[in-house]
Formats: sequence, structure tokens, C-alpha cells
Amino acid sequence: MSEINETVHAVAALVARSKRVRANIEKAREALRIYLPGEHVELPFRRAVCHPLLGGILRKDEAHDIPGPSFTVNSLRRAADKGELQTSWHGSNQFTSAASLRDWIAMRQGARPEKAKVVQYLSPKAKTLDEKRQAKASVENATARLISMKAALAKKKQGK
Repeated sequence: MSEINETVHAVAALVARSKRVRANIEKAREALRIYLPGEHVELPFRRAVCHPLLGGILRKDEAHDIPGPSFTVNSLRRAADKGELQTSWHGSNQFTSAASLRDWIAMRQGARPEKAKVVQYLSPKAKTLDEKRQAKASVENATARLISMKAALAKKKQGK
């Protein structure tokens, strides 16, 4: 009888643990869900640099936002200071909307024609120790070649 009770308690513990795991997975799924705000939804600059219009990824949980590769908060502030980007202030924070970002990008492209850019996010990968050594050796080899070329050039100038 005690073996059956132990088995029942073990199964109950397993079921409770699986419910907690499922709840945690659902929380993570919700936090990582992509967020696409409306055209006139105002975002603070720290989140606006993560807007898909600027090559970033906005998530439901702002802690998981990924900024685009081309724009920073300071570039948005400079555009706002120049009057190129429409913003609004709420307390001490500066906000902008997707419509304002779209107008700013169109204005920038009109002022300076550029080819359409494809923005692709590549996750950063830490370099291994071997890759770091190879990079250092490559720089040392290039430096050594440059020094030898300079010496050969100086020798050639002295010979003439």
C-alpha cells in the first residue's frame, strides 16, 4: 500500500512540475512575441530604434527588443533637434511614432538618393580563442610584410 502512495505522490509531483514548466514556457512565448505598433502609437526613443522600419525587432516585452544596425537613440535625437523627425515629450522622455519615422526615412532618402537596403539581423557570435589567435597572427603577418616593404623601398631609394 505504501508503494502505491509513493507512486501517486511521485506522479502528482511530476504533474505539478510539468504545469509550472508549461506556464513558464507560455510566459517566455508571450515575452518574445513580436510587437507591431500602429502607425500613430508613440514609442520612446529607446524602443523606436528597435522599430522594424529602422531594421530592428520590437517584442511584446521591451527587455527583449533588438535595435536595428543603422540608427541609435542619438541619431533620432539629432533628427528631432534638426526638425526632421516629429516627436512629442511626455515628462522627460521623447516619443515618436511609426508614421513620423516613415516620413523621416522618406525625407532622408529624397535628400540623398540611396539604393534600397536589405536589413538582416545576424546574432552576435563570440569569437573562440583560436579565432582570436588567428586574427592576431594575421595582423602581425600584415605588419611584418608592411615593414619589409618599407625597408625594401628605403633600400631601393638609397641605391639610386
